[in-house]
Amino acid sequence: MRNTISVLSLLAIAIGSLYENNYLISPNEIIWSDSVHLSWTDFAGFELPGKELELQIQLTESQRIIFTAVTVTDIVCEKKGGSYSVRSVFYRGKSFYKILSDNFMPTDESLRHELYHFHLTELNARYMRRDLYAKGKSVAEPDMDLLLQKYDDKADSASKAYDKFTRHGISVANQKTLEKTIDSLLLLTGNLK
Repeated sequence: MRNTISVLSLLAIAIGSLYENNYLISPNEIIWSDSVHLSWTDFAGFELPGKELELQIQLTESQRIIFTAVTVTDIVCEKKGGSYSVRSVFYRGKSFYKILSDNFMPTDESLRHELYHFHLTELNARYMRRDLYAKGKSVAEPDMDLLLQKYDDKADSASKAYDKFTRHGISVANQKTLEKTIDSLLLLTGNLK
Protein backbone atom coordinates (compact mmCIF):
# COMPACT_ATOMS: atom_id res chain seq x y z
CA MET A 1 0.00 0.00 0.00
CA ARG A 2 2.82 2.42 0.89
CA ASN A 3 4.56 1.64 -2.39
CA THR A 4 1.38 2.42 -4.33
CA ILE A 5 0.96 5.74 -2.54
CA SER A 6 4.62 6.59 -3.14
CA VAL A 7 4.37 5.77 -6.84
CA LEU A 8 1.13 7.76 -7.21
CA SER A 9 2.69 10.71 -5.39
CA LEU A 10 5.72 10.67 -7.69
CA LEU A 11 3.46 10.46 -10.75
CA ALA A 12 1.40 13.42 -9.52
CA ILE A 13 4.57 15.46 -8.99
CA ALA A 14 5.90 14.51 -12.44
CA ILE A 15 2.62 15.37 -14.19
CA GLY A 16 2.36 18.65 -12.28
CA SER A 17 5.93 19.48 -13.25
CA LEU A 18 5.15 18.80 -16.93
CA TYR A 19 2.23 21.23 -16.78
CA GLU A 20 4.55 23.84 -15.30
CA ASN A 21 7.31 23.45 -17.87
CA ASN A 22 7.71 21.79 -21.27
CA TYR A 23 11.07 20.09 -20.78
CA LEU A 24 11.29 19.08 -24.43
CA ILE A 25 12.02 22.68 -25.46
CA SER A 26 15.68 23.49 -25.96
CA PRO A 27 16.97 26.05 -25.38
CA ASN A 28 14.36 26.97 -22.80
CA GLU A 29 15.68 30.42 -21.84
CA ILE A 30 15.87 33.46 -24.07
CA ILE A 31 18.12 36.08 -22.50
CA TRP A 32 16.98 39.68 -22.98
CA SER A 33 18.95 41.89 -25.37
CA ASP A 34 18.15 44.89 -27.54
CA SER A 35 17.98 42.62 -30.57
CA VAL A 36 15.67 39.93 -29.12
CA HIS A 37 12.37 39.62 -30.90
CA LEU A 38 9.93 36.97 -29.72
CA SER A 39 7.80 34.95 -32.12
CA TRP A 40 4.74 32.84 -31.40
CA THR A 41 6.87 29.70 -31.82
CA ASP A 42 8.75 30.80 -28.67
CA PHE A 43 5.54 30.21 -26.68
CA ALA A 44 6.06 26.45 -26.45
CA GLY A 45 4.81 25.67 -22.94
CA PHE A 46 1.78 23.62 -22.04
CA GLU A 47 -1.52 25.38 -21.49
CA LEU A 48 -2.30 25.80 -17.82
CA PRO A 49 -5.94 25.18 -16.91
CA GLY A 50 -7.99 28.15 -15.78
CA LYS A 51 -6.08 30.95 -17.56
CA GLU A 52 -9.08 31.95 -19.74
CA LEU A 53 -11.26 32.25 -16.64
CA GLU A 54 -8.62 34.39 -14.92
CA LEU A 55 -8.44 36.66 -17.97
CA GLN A 56 -12.24 36.83 -18.31
CA ILE A 57 -12.50 38.01 -14.70
CA GLN A 58 -9.95 40.78 -15.37
CA LEU A 59 -11.75 42.07 -18.46
CA THR A 60 -15.26 43.47 -18.65
CA GLU A 61 -18.20 41.11 -19.01
CA SER A 62 -18.95 42.37 -22.53
CA GLN A 63 -15.57 41.28 -23.90
CA ARG A 64 -15.47 37.77 -25.26
CA ILE A 65 -12.13 36.05 -24.80
CA ILE A 66 -10.89 34.77 -28.15
CA PHE A 67 -7.19 34.57 -27.38
CA THR A 68 -5.01 34.29 -24.30
CA ALA A 69 -1.24 34.25 -23.83
CA VAL A 70 0.94 33.68 -20.81
CA THR A 71 4.44 35.14 -20.81
CA VAL A 72 6.78 33.82 -18.14
CA THR A 73 9.86 35.92 -17.47
CA ASP A 74 12.21 36.16 -14.53
CA ILE A 75 15.23 37.95 -13.14
CA VAL A 76 18.10 35.51 -12.67
CA CYS A 77 21.08 36.25 -10.44
CA GLU A 78 24.19 34.07 -10.38
CA LYS A 79 27.47 34.44 -8.54
CA LYS A 80 30.45 34.23 -10.88
CA GLY A 81 33.88 34.59 -9.39
CA GLY A 82 33.52 37.24 -6.74
CA SER A 83 30.63 39.14 -8.32
CA TYR A 84 27.01 38.67 -9.30
CA SER A 85 25.57 38.46 -12.80
CA VAL A 86 21.97 39.62 -13.26
CA ARG A 87 19.95 38.92 -16.39
CA SER A 88 16.32 38.78 -17.41
CA VAL A 89 15.03 35.69 -19.17
CA PHE A 90 11.95 34.57 -21.06
CA TYR A 91 11.03 30.91 -20.50
CA ARG A 92 9.91 29.27 -23.74
CA GLY A 93 8.85 26.06 -21.98
CA LYS A 94 6.58 27.89 -19.53
CA SER A 95 5.07 30.52 -21.85
CA PHE A 96 2.11 29.56 -24.02
CA TYR A 97 -0.85 30.91 -25.95
CA LYS A 98 -4.29 29.57 -26.73
CA ILE A 99 -6.72 30.51 -29.47
CA LEU A 100 -10.32 30.29 -28.29
CA SER A 101 -12.05 31.18 -31.58
CA ASP A 102 -11.85 29.36 -34.91
CA ASN A 103 -11.56 32.55 -36.96
CA PHE A 104 -8.77 34.22 -34.97
CA MET A 105 -5.04 34.24 -35.60
CA PRO A 106 -2.54 35.70 -33.11
CA THR A 107 -1.55 39.18 -34.22
CA ASP A 108 1.71 41.11 -34.23
CA GLU A 109 0.08 43.55 -31.78
CA SER A 110 -0.63 40.70 -29.34
CA LEU A 111 2.96 39.52 -29.65
CA ARG A 112 4.22 43.06 -29.11
CA HIS A 113 2.13 43.29 -25.92
CA GLU A 114 3.76 40.08 -24.64
CA LEU A 115 7.24 41.34 -25.59
CA TYR A 116 6.74 44.38 -23.39
CA HIS A 117 6.22 42.08 -20.40
CA PHE A 118 9.78 40.89 -21.12
CA HIS A 119 10.97 44.52 -21.39
CA LEU A 120 9.46 45.29 -17.98
CA THR A 121 11.39 42.38 -16.48
CA GLU A 122 14.61 43.71 -18.04
CA LEU A 123 13.91 47.18 -16.69
CA ASN A 124 13.66 45.79 -13.17
CA ALA A 125 16.80 43.70 -13.71
CA ARG A 126 18.60 46.95 -14.57
CA TYR A 127 17.37 48.60 -11.39
CA MET A 128 18.68 45.59 -9.48
CA ARG A 129 22.06 45.91 -11.23
CA ARG A 130 22.13 49.57 -10.24
CA ASP A 131 21.62 48.62 -6.59
CA LEU A 132 24.32 45.95 -6.86
CA TYR A 133 26.82 48.40 -8.35
CA ALA A 134 26.08 50.84 -5.53
CA LYS A 135 26.78 48.15 -2.91
CA GLY A 136 29.97 46.93 -4.57
CA LYS A 137 31.25 43.40 -4.00
CA SER A 138 30.22 43.40 -0.36
CA VAL A 139 26.74 41.95 -0.92
CA ALA A 140 26.19 38.88 1.24
CA GLU A 141 24.14 35.92 -0.01
CA PRO A 142 21.09 36.60 2.24
CA ASP A 143 21.08 40.26 1.16
CA MET A 144 21.24 39.16 -2.49
CA ASP A 145 18.24 36.89 -1.99
CA LEU A 146 16.26 39.80 -0.50
CA LEU A 147 17.31 42.11 -3.34
CA LEU A 148 16.32 39.53 -5.95
CA GLN A 149 12.94 39.00 -4.24
CA LYS A 150 12.40 42.78 -4.14
CA TYR A 151 12.95 43.19 -7.87
CA ASP A 152 11.05 40.01 -8.80
CA ASP A 153 8.09 41.43 -6.86
CA LYS A 154 8.48 44.82 -8.57
CA ALA A 155 8.60 43.16 -12.00
CA ASP A 156 5.45 41.15 -11.21
CA SER A 157 3.63 44.27 -9.95
CA ALA A 158 4.68 46.26 -13.01
CA SER A 159 3.47 43.48 -15.29
CA LYS A 160 0.08 43.32 -13.58
CA ALA A 161 -0.30 47.12 -13.72
CA TYR A 162 0.70 47.03 -17.41
CA ASP A 163 -2.00 44.42 -18.16
CA LYS A 164 -4.60 46.36 -16.18
CA PHE A 165 -3.80 49.71 -17.85
CA THR A 166 -3.69 48.26 -21.38
CA ARG A 167 -6.52 45.78 -20.70
CA HIS A 168 -4.13 43.03 -21.86
CA GLY A 169 -3.30 45.01 -25.00
CA ILE A 170 -6.93 45.59 -26.01
CA SER A 171 -6.68 49.33 -25.35
CA VAL A 172 -4.47 50.35 -28.27
CA ALA A 173 -4.01 53.95 -27.06
CA ASN A 174 -2.94 52.86 -23.58
CA GLN A 175 -0.69 50.16 -25.08
CA LYS A 176 1.11 52.75 -27.24
CA THR A 177 1.46 55.12 -24.28
CA LEU A 178 3.12 52.47 -22.12
CA GLU A 179 5.32 51.26 -24.97
CA LYS A 180 6.74 54.78 -25.29
CA THR A 181 7.24 55.04 -21.52
CA ILE A 182 8.97 51.64 -21.29
CA ASP A 183 11.13 52.39 -24.36
CA SER A 184 12.19 55.69 -22.78
CA LEU A 185 13.07 54.02 -19.48
CA LEU A 186 15.08 51.33 -21.28
CA LEU A 187 16.95 54.05 -23.15
CA LEU A 188 17.62 56.00 -19.95
CA THR A 189 18.92 52.91 -18.16
CA GLY A 190 20.97 51.65 -21.12
CA ASN A 191 24.18 52.02 -19.12
CA LEU A 192 22.90 49.34 -16.72
CA LYS A 193 22.76 46.49 -19.27
